[in-house]
Amino acid sequence: MRLQELFTDLEIQYVHPINRGTPTRIPDDENSRASVIDLVAASAALINQEGFHYKIKVDDRERWGSDHRPLQIEVPISGSEPEMRCKRKIEAWSEEEDDYVVQICGELGRIVENVSESAEELERTMGRVSTAFKRAWEAYSEERKPSRHGKKWWNEDCKKAYQEMGENGGPRNREMRNNC
Repeated sequence: MRLQELFTDLEIQYVHPINRGTPTRIPDDENSRASVIDLVAASAALINQEGFHYKIKVDDRERWGSDHRPLQIEVPISGSEPEMRCKRKIEAWSEEEDDYVVQICGELGRIVENVSESAEELERTMGRVSTAFKRAWEAYSEERKPSRHGKKWWNEDCKKAYQEMGENGGPRNREMRNNC
């Protein structure tokens, strides 16, 4: 099945950005030309909602040294404010993290063995993938309760470093990486 046929079956459309024709990839090689390589697709129902916008960010500082420009998508959300819940977390390098990864890999391996090419089967498969991640997350993560005594981690030093990184080419800037 071709991607175009799948899009038609799932009623998905290519989304044109507000600033149509703006290149999304800016090559590092000066002899190469910029191109529109990054694509966004969404359901017709979402695209036609008032307040849905998609644009290509053109401020090169926001690229963080990548050869791709960021894509900004605004999706209108209606209804009541979402309920704030405690965040869950799995400690890095912990036994729980290892168990989480093992469970996900096992479930994804079993899901991949039974993949079909029909649109209906693709939807069912993606539902199973989502469920696999949800079950593993709930099994191995723990709730973190916010404290009013907690120290805010984002401060002026972080803000300054973030701005400097954007101005200096970000993570792809070798000199900057080597000085860290």
